[in-house]
Amino acid sequence: MAQQHALEPLAQAAGLDVHDPALVVPACDCSGFVCWALGFGRKSDPAPYTDAAGWIYTDSIWADAMGAGVRFERRARATPGALVVYPKAGSGENYGHVGLVMEADADGRARLVAHCSAVNFKVAPFDAIKITSPEIFERQPRSIYAWCRTIVV
Repeated sequence: MAQQHALEPLAQAAGLDVHDPALVVPACDCSGFVCWALGFGRKSDPAPYTDAAGWIYTDSIWADAMGAGVRFERRARATPGALVVYPKAGSGENYGHVGLVMEADADGRARLVAHCSAVNFKVAPFDAIKITSPEIFERQPRSIYAWCRTIVV
């Protein structure tokens, strides 16, 4: 509890409310992890790849890759370093999800994906960030592969 209290200012700066009952476990989220791994903050000037407040999240990554492609370009095949993402909107899921392709097969399908989720946190070794099979993404028909075109520093 002391760690959570100490980290509360960082969570608030990232736009998280640590007292929100929807945050069921003390874990980071997937889009925050992906932005961190790609080397940019997930809050920027509002643009086609963010929400109106300037936040990058699963739906905005997916929508940008499917449309304007300002920062995220849709790819037909998985390659290491690409994203695999599905949105909340229209997916029938409670949340969208995004991860980084770590390994792909010769057919261009992801074999291993690094991603952050509360589900990962609930399974030993109890770390929200894990490298797993792409099963969670393969079950979702709206999943796409995307490439990050630019990194704004």
